[in-house]
Amino acid sequence: MAHSQYFIMYLVLFATLISVIIFIYGAWKIIQMPYGKYEERYLQVASGKLNQMFVFLPPEAVLYLKFSALFFGFLIFYYIFSGVQFKIVQYVVAITASICGFFLPEWIMNMMQNKRLNKFELQLVEGLTTLSNSLKAGFSFPQALDLLVKEGTPPISQEFGLVLKENKLGVSLEDALVNLTRRVASEDLDLVVTSVVLTRELGGNLSTIFERLAHTIRERLKLKGKIQALTSQGIMQGWVVGLMPVGLGVMISVISPDMMDAFLASIVGWILIGLIIILEVIGAFVIKKIVTIDI
Repeated sequence: MAHSQYFIMYLVLFATLISVIIFIYGAWKIIQMPYGKYEERYLQVASGKLNQMFVFLPPEAVLYLKFSALFFGFLIFYYIFSGVQFKIVQYVVAITASICGFFLPEWIMNMMQNKRLNKFELQLVEGLTTLSNSLKAGFSFPQALDLLVKEGTPPISQEFGLVLKENKLGVSLEDALVNLTRRVASEDLDLVVTSVVLTRELGGNLSTIFERLAHTIRERLKLKGKIQALTSQGIMQGWVVGLMPVGLGVMISVISPDMMDAFLASIVGWILIGLIIILEVIGAFVIKKIVTIDI
């Protein structure tokens, strides 16, 4: 039983500092402004993200979910770990779960947004090929966009469908495309829209331009995939090195539990554990900076 308690405690302590740092950062931002301003600002950001993903959910629901997870996360995990011998483990787990629950809805939205953006960029290559072939067949540019919307799948069909709807409501096609770049934060899309706007103003062959852009973006995606494959080794090494102290602590708890009892019963021991967690987080950020390469 003592061994399992030590194992749980090490796992919790490993994740605690990350959660505490995030919580302190968020709390500091909240303290700097009254809650009303925080609510207004968060609802505006959440509404923008939900609209970009075509998720028709009131942003107030996300805010209520954050505070509900903050409250119930603490109660649930406090009750689950009520039987552990070390009460500090119970509080640490409950507080960590509460902090993670508070930020969980925002993390989920960011993950969904990044997933949608990656899918859009992959579809953009085939979309440019479709536009190029349509223009070669004699279609006008709005007709080519309409064909892309009808034959495409979300998210590219949704985004360009909104462009056509704005154009039908009186917005110029160029302005509608610029609005698209504001909704979708993609460098590839910015390049496409800039080329379209300049070509329509100054003249040029859009079909040829789309072919070249499709080739350029396709090669860029291939290079991005190769870089991710090469940096995955560094990421794995970071995980291994980061988990070594935790594994070492668990092994010592199994081999010599008396040593760990003396270690955890002293203030110096807890200070060292906190220092280890801080160094772990710093190392994780450094490794992430090293393996993150912008193309």
